[in-house]
Amino acid sequence: MLNRDPEREQPRPPPRTRRIAAAEASLANEGLSAFRRGYRWLNLTLVQHGVWPLLVVVVGAPAAPIALTPFPWYWARLAAPVLAALLALAYLAQRPDGLPSDMALRTAVAGSERDRRLREQFTILIVGVTTAVALLRVIQGPIVPVLKLEAFGLADVAAYHAINFGLAGRAALSGFGQALPVALFGLSWGLRDLFLAAASPAAESLMLSFASGAAVGLAIGAVSFALRRWPGGYLTAAAFQFLVVFLVLGFLG
Repeated sequence: MLNRDPEREQPRPPPRTRRIAAAEASLANEGLSAFRRGYRWLNLTLVQHGVWPLLVVVVGAPAAPIALTPFPWYWARLAAPVLAALLALAYLAQRPDGLPSDMALRTAVAGSERDRRLREQFTILIVGVTTAVALLRVIQGPIVPVLKLEAFGLADVAAYHAINFGLAGRAALSGFGQALPVALFGLSWGLRDLFLAAASPAAESLMLSFASGAAVGLAIGAVSFALRRWPGGYLTAAAFQFLVVFLVLGFLG
């Protein structure tokens, strides 16, 4: 008599049951991936915005403007957005297709040769104006405080776009899901103002600081979202933020 395998003799579940089980497993995997992306975004955002206020509260770092932060405290303040940007870029580099260049992104979305040229000319205009204003600020001086502000601004802008539009934008769905990076951009800006206000002895209303910061972040994020669609890529949006926030508003205070 042949030996029988009890496991083979068990009846297979019906197709509908197998489809439901597969769908549940897929939803579980998607939920786990979303949790990992959200946890990663939160960690990088806390690195970007939370390190310096923590040093102010715990270690007694000077609560001074960026350009007036003395050495070596300035290096600690600069290291936070630099580290956050590098970690975000490292995560983005793990994609199978790698990190496409800014020009490749503009070319991919261009509808015609004329459209591609217009996109490139507009990008050159924004980047050229930003570069010229940055150089004029350095020439105008004082050189060291201006270089401090501009170096921090470059790192901060890179972190904002790599974290919110890079990591979050890669996971954004179509339709209203594309607004997720803009919402996270505003939330990140609000957290930044909240942390700075909490570390400042002259802070009045933490909720007001968060709300006003989130509103500013949503505005900057919305413009950045539009620029990432036209002319496309990330260079124009990053240059715009650096120009407005650090080269214009940064010198008004």
